[in-house]
Amino acid sequence: MPQTCWVSLALNPTYRASWSITLGFNDLAAFAADDMYAVGGYGDVWRFDGKRWLQCAFPSNAHLETVCCGGDGRVYISDQKGKVWAGRENRWELLADSDLPWGSQPIDAVWFADRLILGGWGGLFALDGKELVPLQELDPRSPNAMVSGRLDVSPCGQFLLTAGPYGACLYDGQRWTRLFSMFDFD
Repeated sequence: MPQTCWVSLALNPTYRASWSITLGFNDLAAFAADDMYAVGGYGDVWRFDGKRWLQCAFPSNAHLETVCCGGDGRVYISDQKGKVWAGRENRWELLADSDLPWGSQPIDAVWFADRLILGGWGGLFALDGKELVPLQELDPRSPNAMVSGRLDVSPCGQFLLTAGPYGACLYDGQRWTRLFSMFDFD
């Protein structure tokens, strides 16, 4: 089994000169060990090619929140207003020109059931064509903001977990199951 370790980019002279106060990563996603993306700061998008991190040209200096490597081969990036871009390396297209209210911004992104889903404290959102919509518009049975926000997909890819400040739900692609709610306890 190969041994892995963390390497500080801040201590590496190759990268130190290019770092600034506004650079900071909020999310990381990967297709493979030699194809990873990290986003954050103000328009900071970096790609790891297996040997080194390279900064990608990105068409916005917005505060980036999430990155997701989609099952369709594209990388999806969202900002704090819910705008969504898709692309790879240095080619990006604005898909959804959203303007979510403060407090609803995406904090997590996953690819599940052939769809990009964003989680935020304001609830779950899905990319529907070129529009970011509340997931409840597409699936009225989906959970509300009380039990949504953080997202994860099972290693087998068959289950989506969402957890929020007051509980958690599991989705198998057909049915939502409430795992627990804070209100279940005395």
